[in-house]
Amino acid sequence: MSVNPADRPGPVSRLSEHRLLVERSALLDSAGDGIYAIDRDGICTFANRALAALTGYSIEECLGRNMHDLIHARRPDGSPYPVTECPIYRCVENGAGAHVDNEVAWRRDGKPIPVEYSTEPIVIEGAVEGAVVTMRDISERRRSREALQSSERRLRLALEAGRMGTWLWDAALNQVHWDEALERIYGLEPGAFGGTFDAFLAMVHPDDRALVIEKIGEAGRQGSDYEIEFRIVQPNGAIRWIDDRGQVLFDETGKRIGITGVGWDSTARREAEQELRESEARNRAVLETALDGIISIDDQSRIIEFNAAAERMFGYRREDVLGQPMPDFIIPPALRQAHWEGLARYLATGHGAVLGQRVEISAMRAGGSEFPVELAISRISGDRPTFTAYLRDITERRQHEAQLKTARDAAEEANQAKSQFLASMSHELRTPLNAIIGYSEMLQEEASELGTADLLPDLGKIHTAGRHLLDLINDVLDLSKIEAGRMELFRETFDICGAVRDVVDTASPLAQKNGDDLILNCPEDIGTMFADLTKVRQVLLNLLSNAAKFTQNGTIRVDVERRKEAEKIVFRVSDSGIGIDPDSVERLFEPFEQADASTSRRYGGTGLGLALSRRFCRLMGGDLMATSEPGKGSVFAVELPVNVAALSGEPAPRSQADPQPGADVLVVDDNPNARDLLDRTLRKEGYQTALASSGIEALEMARQLRPAAITLDVMMPGMDGWAVLGQLKTDPLTCDIPVIMVTVLEDRNLAYSLGASDYLTKPIDRERLATILRKHHCGRTPCPVLVVEDDAGSRRFLRSILEHESWQVEEAENGVAALEWLNSSGVMPELILLDLMMPTMDGFELVNALRINPVWSQIPIIVITAKDLTEEDRARLNGQVQRILTKGRFDREALLGELRRALTAQKQGEPIH
Repeated sequence: MSVNPADRPGPVSRLSEHRLLVERSALLDSAGDGIYAIDRDGICTFANRALAALTGYSIEECLGRNMHDLIHARRPDGSPYPVTECPIYRCVENGAGAHVDNEVAWRRDGKPIPVEYSTEPIVIEGAVEGAVVTMRDISERRRSREALQSSERRLRLALEAGRMGTWLWDAALNQVHWDEALERIYGLEPGAFGGTFDAFLAMVHPDDRALVIEKIGEAGRQGSDYEIEFRIVQPNGAIRWIDDRGQVLFDETGKRIGITGVGWDSTARREAEQELRESEARNRAVLETALDGIISIDDQSRIIEFNAAAERMFGYRREDVLGQPMPDFIIPPALRQAHWEGLARYLATGHGAVLGQRVEISAMRAGGSEFPVELAISRISGDRPTFTAYLRDITERRQHEAQLKTARDAAEEANQAKSQFLASMSHELRTPLNAIIGYSEMLQEEASELGTADLLPDLGKIHTAGRHLLDLINDVLDLSKIEAGRMELFRETFDICGAVRDVVDTASPLAQKNGDDLILNCPEDIGTMFADLTKVRQVLLNLLSNAAKFTQNGTIRVDVERRKEAEKIVFRVSDSGIGIDPDSVERLFEPFEQADASTSRRYGGTGLGLALSRRFCRLMGGDLMATSEPGKGSVFAVELPVNVAALSGEPAPRSQADPQPGADVLVVDDNPNARDLLDRTLRKEGYQTALASSGIEALEMARQLRPAAITLDVMMPGMDGWAVLGQLKTDPLTCDIPVIMVTVLEDRNLAYSLGASDYLTKPIDRERLATILRKHHCGRTPCPVLVVEDDAGSRRFLRSILEHESWQVEEAENGVAALEWLNSSGVMPELILLDLMMPTMDGFELVNALRINPVWSQIPIIVITAKDLTEEDRARLNGQVQRILTKGRFDREALLGELRRALTAQKQGEPIH
């Protein structure tokens, strides 16, 4: 805008001048663009309504304000915008107008809006006195432009992803336009295409040019689309296949104005199709030469492939069975219904019981005879399900397996007879040893108390001889259990160096006796391992004992190494002793074998130690190996996993709450010496005992006396210990009594499955027995208990039992009510009885809610449920409950027993299992 007073026409009255200003103001207010005027200092002297709407500032808020500071002080990225760089400022400074379309104006609410604006100087009498700015919101335009650009990008990406190029033939100019993508497909540099139809034809393979000219010409004449595939010759001589599709273009009058299209390289598809044809030919050759019968069927079980081997196997010709229902020809009648049901289930659910597996099943020949086959079925990919079966006649293999089974059964029977003999002999030997060792211990104590110390050496020799004989019997028993597959592992985490030090300390007297130096090399940072500590110690002690036995005035070394890459621990015991002939090394690991007869005569030993040690190592997933040289010594290396895996069927450990001294104990054993020894041992510990010599007598006395614990021998005539234990645990009067099995044969699986509380082996270790008995005391301390159960009848039943025993009972019908009571009552229950299946909040959710609250996280929980717990359910409860009882499978006394054990263990600070 330029205003010069010298150009005004004659004098104008104030009224006319005012009217003119009003009209101009109304005109500017009606404009759609925002308009404002500033003086030389950038102060707003005029603003229209459109500007107010655009910026959010009222006209009054604009007038008298510096407009750069108000709406223009920051760039689009929010950084400061110096006024000296602003085109509006420069317009005022030098009188040069400007147009800008890529900036923003900042609204009163702090939000930027994209704008374009023009600025013109206000010139009065030849001097620039300010500027007029016209500003327009271009948000919609920018969105449209960005949408167009985005659409173009997506189209370009789609074409690039499909490796497509586009072209256009302009009929008016007779020119062909290719994009860069199409030029790349044809092997040209960008911009290298000649732009004519002849230039295109020159790149078409000579044998395909006539076809291309015909197809494109026909499309042009008829105004139709076309699709054609042809070869091209790239500048480097490479021949490629092009798939080209075109569409004729018309103007609004229907006149043809050109053709456009897309092209892409289809060479890979062509090659894949050729490879597929060759593969099909190869597959047909393999199919016909295969030794296994191969049969394919469709989703109606109709035969669509039947190879030569299938013809020989089933006795049908291929042409006779194609298209026929497969079950009618090769599946025995008794199995056909199962086949149809399995096929229907797969078509409905997508799950097949035998798909992807090898199974053995009966098949039927053309004459109706049945024979065994090994069958593997797989689905062939495609829109409609088809299946291929691979069948192998295993008649001959079945015959061989039957012969092998007969031989294996005979071998197992012989092995079982040997194991039974060893077990029986071990029992007959260990029963008197129980008395020898036990009485010798008691006689030593009595001799000390009576002042007859001169008897102690002889009694000590009796005790030592008994222990030595016991070790021999234990070795025989361990060997028997390993051969029978009944040896168990009791795994725990232990410090490696600490365990080895204990063994070295134990073996030191043996080494010192022969003048040997015993050296241990165990890195302190070697860490821990998870294994059967007892067996690891037994193996190492055996190796050190042997090394000390066969080394005189020499050196014995124990080296421990952790192989991190293999997760293995290696224990190496080396000595400078007599050594062994290398040809005799492996004989050392056979039971009852030594290097030679002279070794046995001179040094003694049974030849069982190394055999057992190797078998223990292999049982733990490792091995024991040896190298030796006569006169120079031997090296025995034990290699074990850092984490020893559990054996199949290994039982979980059990424990219960501790009883206190003074409880009555029922001793059950058919051997009078064993009964007498236990009786005297227990009475000396302060227990009152009762004795039973048979299973029947034990059951009667258990019902009458209701003892606090029972020690029960297993091998008794008439009714053995397992039968007694089973009846004790099914009788409501005796099922809650802790039972301690006392036997020469360890069978923890059977003991724990029948409900035994703990386990001991003969000969009895008195301290071990006393400790176990103290564990099984049942407390009756009254305490508050919370019963969470949605069934009112079940709650009444539980309340009647608990209140009869003087418990303080609170009830909640679901998890939400239980949490509300815990929050509002201020009472901390000693125990929670919890049903799992409840509305609103079930037991699983309540357990989680309790465990995340530090105030309630330590409350013992006993789950009572009618639900058969799945593995997933048990995982959800793992580590969060102390006992699981089942509705309909526990009685009043069993429930009270669990309550007493849980409460007693919690009071004593012991873990509850």
